[in-house]
Amino acid sequence: MGLRTGAQYLAGLKDDREIWYDGKRIEDPTTEPGLRNTALTVAQYYDMQCNPELEAPTTASDCFLRGWVFVPFRLWNRSCPS
Repeated sequence: MGLRTGAQYLAGLKDDREIWYDGKRIEDPTTEPGLRNTALTVAQYYDMQCNPELEAPTTASDCFLRGWVFVPFRLWNRSCPS
């Protein structure tokens, strides 16, 4: 299972962090037209990690407990470190 869900990720973006985009301060990056789709796409990756049907192809649990989203592509086909 992933570390957090997509909803938890999106909720986490709605804190008091200071985000500037195109010269203006953004209060909620999940509703800003220039950032919204990126935030939703990342949230989908988090949801994929939490989907039990996708667990085998989307996790590297044989080597370490980390979702596939965070595994660099160059390491994708390598065997587990000894």
